[in-house]
Amino acid sequence: MSLEYLFRNLIINFLFIRRSSCYYYCSHYYHKETLAIAYAGSIYPVGPMQEWDVPDDVQSRVVLPPKGRKPSGRPPKKRKPSQGEEIVHRKYGRCGGLGHNRLKCS
Repeated sequence: MSLEYLFRNLIINFLFIRRSSCYYYCSHYYHKETLAIAYAGSIYPVGPMQEWDVPDDVQSRVVLPPKGRKPSGRPPKKRKPSQGEEIVHRKYGRCGGLGHNRLKCS
């Protein structure tokens, strides 16, 4: 039985058979009124752009996209170690050799 099937049956049970509201089972933190109260003091409307008071030094600045380009091709498989970081080589437990596993052991 999949999780989707269980959720679907749960919703059908609560909404149609018991005739109860789904909001009764939802935490009050997700209600619209609670979110409005939580963000009431931190969200300020800014109004239309034509009414903004932008200083001249900010308005005269030209913002350009970054100069760098995304390198082509697939990203490298192994990460490059930082300067001073030691590379830890794993060894194969059976023979004690470095840099290989059971398939490549001779």
